[in-house]
Amino acid sequence: MRHITIARALPALCIGVTLTGIWLGCADEAPSLTVAQGCSLSSECQSPLVCAFAKCHQACKSSRDCTKGERCVQSDRPYYVCQKQSCSRNSDCLGKQVCAQDGQCHDECLTQKDCLADQVCTAGACADTSELVNGALPNNAAGDGGDGTGQRCTLPTDCPGDLVCLRGGVCGAECIGDKDCRKTYVCKPVRAGGPGRCFPDAPASIDGGLDATSDATLDASDAADSGQTQGGCGLGDIQLGEFATWVGKVNVHRPTGGVWEVDADCATGGGTNTLEYCKKFWPSATGLVHLNAVTPENKPFTQAGGQAPTCGGLWLQPGVDQYSCCRPQ
Repeated sequence: MRHITIARALPALCIGVTLTGIWLGCADEAPSLTVAQGCSLSSECQSPLVCAFAKCHQACKSSRDCTKGERCVQSDRPYYVCQKQSCSRNSDCLGKQVCAQDGQCHDECLTQKDCLADQVCTAGACADTSELVNGALPNNAAGDGGDGTGQRCTLPTDCPGDLVCLRGGVCGAECIGDKDCRKTYVCKPVRAGGPGRCFPDAPASIDGGLDATSDATLDASDAADSGQTQGGCGLGDIQLGEFATWVGKVNVHRPTGGVWEVDADCATGGGTNTLEYCKKFWPSATGLVHLNAVTPENKPFTQAGGQAPTCGGLWLQPGVDQYSCCRPQ
């Protein structure tokens, strides 16, 4: 008997109908997902796209492999992918990326080794040299969102209510999640329904609790409660010096009784606030205290890049956070 076969192709499934029965056979359909479409496997994306951050992306080894305006960034291992994503805080960014002062998500870095060969590490972010202005990423501000969110700012006092001056020079909530806060800090609203701010999460005691590798920080209010001098080092300790930070700007420091000066590397920014940073200037430091408030004088904060003392551009203001570097007498 002659068999007559009628075949109809369905996604990932072929069905054949014969006069004597039905047979089933499977054949993978060609990948159909394009750039920015959701995915779970790279095989779902059209070649040569890869699935990263749950979306199809163009793979890259350098930003030269990307569409103009995109940057080559680290993704789910072992991929590097092309991306351009705006942000106001770290939690807006995927993976371990950070929100840099240009209002874009970048790979985080401590040194040049953390970046691709043709990128530079500036103010804690990997960037293409074509993105730099006077050796640093530019500040990109947004428009006012009505409640002050997105309002242009230079100083923290430029922002209304509990908002702060974010990267890119715009007002907004300091944090949405804990990723936006430094180590040992958590994101909580200042008041019910209000914007998030970063607060210490069970601050560590400096009484014998810190060593050369620790980055635990004691707040000045906790120091006062434990019988230590509020606003500085503990009783029996001496303050070697102090440093101040401001998000998106290079840190400043001074010896006790001395004059404020910018970090000579013109790069280390507000995310660096550890005991190890104290030891950069005062190697004998064994303790770090986060002060309740910054001292009111203007300090020589700068943009990253360039050369000290003005680096990438001078921004005189008191700063956002201030720390004392201490050691026993």
